[in-house]
Amino acid sequence: MCWKAFGGLLLFSSIVALAPAAEMPDFVVFLSDDHGCLDSQPYGAADVRTPNMQRLADVGMTFERALVASPSCAPSRAALLTGLMPARNGAEANHSFKRDNVASLPAVLQRLGYQTVAFGKVAHGPEDVKRHGFDVYDRRHSAEFIETFLRNRDRPKPLCMFVGTHEPHVPWPDLEGYDPEQVHLPETFIDTAETREFRTRYYTDVTKADALLGDVVRRYHERPELELYDLQEDPNELNNLAARSEFAQRVREMHGQLEQWMMTQNDTKAAFHAPRRLSDPSSTRPGNNTGTDTPDASGAGR
Repeated sequence: MCWKAFGGLLLFSSIVALAPAAEMPDFVVFLSDDHGCLDSQPYGAADVRTPNMQRLADVGMTFERALVASPSCAPSRAALLTGLMPARNGAEANHSFKRDNVASLPAVLQRLGYQTVAFGKVAHGPEDVKRHGFDVYDRRHSAEFIETFLRNRDRPKPLCMFVGTHEPHVPWPDLEGYDPEQVHLPETFIDTAETREFRTRYYTDVTKADALLGDVVRRYHERPELELYDLQEDPNELNNLAARSEFAQRVREMHGQLEQWMMTQNDTKAAFHAPRRLSDPSSTRPGNNTGTDTPDASGAGR
């Protein structure tokens, strides 16, 4: 079972644009499992720590009236991937699949020229993932594994990547960083030592999922002040050459070219030592969003 009855969990319903200025931007969809939206900071939770979700919400969009199509795992995932309610796509019971004649998002994106990949728990098991037609699928979903995939990826297509974590699905980990006596119990819970322990272990797993979200988003959004890439050998910009001594002269030349161009534009702002992150909304898209923080598993602001 996944996403039990929540109203628009940020990770379920928001898409993180990786290259918003591009004509066909890459994007990532990150999914948590069995995670109620009220148990996260963007939706008002005060006793569970999800700083990465909060920072993503602060610079993006939070859906407050988006509801899952079913309180069960397979139907809700099939609805996400097809855009149809369970009665329309065929996946009504848990452990069921969409009908073969129902199109999925991966197929639509493939027709547009995208490569579609899925890592971790995206659909309800490997067979279900195959039915949705992803070009690439692997159960592994660590940030290190994903980075290795991107480093070895040689397709010039835009990328749609789904990343699904198992957290906070049971079995929950041991208590870590939370006090059972301090957690908030819903009114429908019986207040016992056992229910408080279960709630605290669940919170521990929610924070673990939040940390993985931070790892994934930082892979795309946090960039160093100086970057230099060999786009022929490294089209995915995974190996930054700016700090290597053999490229120091090239970096100086590019500094000079940028400064000269800024002078011709009557631009008096400093070109260096005040970098903007890719997640700065003013640098990527119009709107009223403010702030430039990106998710940080430690919870520290920037």
